[in-house]
Amino acid sequence: MRCGRCDYRLWNLVQRRCPECGSPFRPSQFEFAPSAVEFCCPQCGQRYFGTDDRGHLDPPEFDCVRCGQHLHMDSMVIRPCATDHDVEAMAAGNPWLERRRSGHVRAWFATVGLALLHPMQLMAQTPQRGRNGGAWGFALLTHFLISALVVPPACVASSYLNGLGPPTSEDWVIAMLLIPALALAVLLLMLLWALLTHGVLRLTGRVDGGVGRTLRAFCYASGANIGTAIPGLGLFSGWLWWLVASVQMVRAAQRVSVLRAACATLLLPVAVLLAGIVFNVLWFAVWLPAARAAAFWFPTGPFTMVGPGGMGMVPVGAPPLQSGHAETLAANTALLDYANTYGQGFGPVHAAELVLTLQMEALDFVLPDTGTYLWHVPIGTVTLSDFEDAEPAVQRRLVDTAVAAQPTDVSAHRVGDLVFVYHRIDLHSAPGALWLVLASPDPDHNNAVASASVIVGLASNQLIEFTSADFPAARAAQNALRAAAGYPAIPNPWEVTHAEPARTGPDTAPGGAE
Repeated sequence: MRCGRCDYRLWNLVQRRCPECGSPFRPSQFEFAPSAVEFCCPQCGQRYFGTDDRGHLDPPEFDCVRCGQHLHMDSMVIRPCATDHDVEAMAAGNPWLERRRSGHVRAWFATVGLALLHPMQLMAQTPQRGRNGGAWGFALLTHFLISALVVPPACVASSYLNGLGPPTSEDWVIAMLLIPALALAVLLLMLLWALLTHGVLRLTGRVDGGVGRTLRAFCYASGANIGTAIPGLGLFSGWLWWLVASVQMVRAAQRVSVLRAACATLLLPVAVLLAGIVFNVLWFAVWLPAARAAAFWFPTGPFTMVGPGGMGMVPVGAPPLQSGHAETLAANTALLDYANTYGQGFGPVHAAELVLTLQMEALDFVLPDTGTYLWHVPIGTVTLSDFEDAEPAVQRRLVDTAVAAQPTDVSAHRVGDLVFVYHRIDLHSAPGALWLVLASPDPDHNNAVASASVIVGLASNQLIEFTSADFPAARAAQNALRAAAGYPAIPNPWEVTHAEPARTGPDTAPGGAE
């Protein structure tokens, strides 16, 4: 039995203050091994033994059988039955509360191990009364470590999956800030969870302790959440054992039935899960179909599906109906803006200049759900990933290098998954049905691209999507329109690569001109 502030042994004391630091204490704050402690009458020395499950006197208040003095266990002199140290007398304690003697690292691992394997035992070893600071410290440290193990791999995976390559220094700064923010957010959620659980327990019957006891149960149960840090499945299943451990520790903390503990503890997680299911059902069954239907009415009026195989016109500003619409519309809009702002009606010699003028972002050149990544796309002597991060002066030199590498009679060139077919066309006077950009996966990094649909951006800044079956006839019709106006023919986009742009010279356009 030791002082919680200075670790001084408190055996054989009549006064209820630590002789070393003066901190008050009560024997009832401690837990002992049953029948391992003598409670002695301070008047006559008569010995009594603590026999309940916490090693306390039962009952705690009575008259001394020898001298008749009225006694309470908190006023009695406490001695261990063993003649040497207090180790045998004290019940096994919460390892985290004994970290000053065993060390923080060892205590943390021991507490996490009990939370994972023996949560009810861990709660039984936690004092019935006490301060919550140690428990909150354990929970904060645990979730900080979990966040530190989860966030960096997630940062790397997110960067690569989005086609950005290795994370930038800015990405790592954000990740480092996210680690403590995530840990604090989990603690706040855990506080709300514990308060709701205790409230439900109070409403449904008797409890053995106050709200502080429930809070400590949740804090120490959070050690079982360490499974969340396991790469791969941890984020999806690691937290489930936290729920199980929380139910068991609440049951042990408040001495309630497993049914009451489960109903109170799982109320919030189940409510959140059901809310997520309802939201997803409404999103996919109601809101998303409504948004798609609205796309044909906004902003200028209704459009109908035209042509075999499902060709459709999408007005400017409408929600994209399928993958790739947003990128194609961004490129098409950027071309028209460039022609009005910089090109005196004409587009740039190379589409990479649209990044230099801040009218497009690098990701706009890569379609979702393709095998194309930013580091696959060459711009001058670097890749699109490096190009976007370069200084404007360096970007200017790289664009000039890309322009110099193009043939003088270029009619179409590719950047990522987009093929640009606006060359030598005055966009101020071009017919609205003229094609400017085609979204077609990069054949260098995608298999069977000829079976993919093609999204086309028009000079009217509208989009049309063609299936692979419909596209040849549509291209023939477009090339007839272009021939009549004296514009270069549209090549087969699946044959236009970064190394081989289409040209207007004889027999040089990939796929031929219709």
